[in-house]
Amino acid sequence: MLRAAVMGTLGMLANHAGRLSHRRLTVLWTLAIMILWNPRQLWYDPGFHLSFLALVGIAELGPLLDPLLKWVPERFGLREALRVSCAAQIATGPWSAFLFGQVSLIAPHSNLLAPPLVPAAMGFGAASV
Repeated sequence: MLRAAVMGTLGMLANHAGRLSHRRLTVLWTLAIMILWNPRQLWYDPGFHLSFLALVGIAELGPLLDPLLKWVPERFGLREALRVSCAAQIATGPWSAFLFGQVSLIAPHSNLLAPPLVPAAMGFGAASV
């Protein structure tokens, strides 16, 4: 939870300050803050490793995938969802394979199906509370 809050806050600050060109610096600040908060996660937290690799993949590999995904329609944000999902999958794949001995090949496709269902799930969750 804290990891997402730090990454999201720094990303929003960079966006509002018009400093998206400094995304690498933002990623490094996020890494520094998270390691200062809990140094053990650098060595013992696979979730930290995978989320950081996914963030780097989305920031660095995502733009490189744009020309390859011209065939995907932009309607309903499909192209963006596939771009982000593939970039994260490519970046986390080797480490995931090392840690768990397998890599999911259907994750990008399932990630396309999940976002439209999130508002309904949140609505049902709020109604049940």
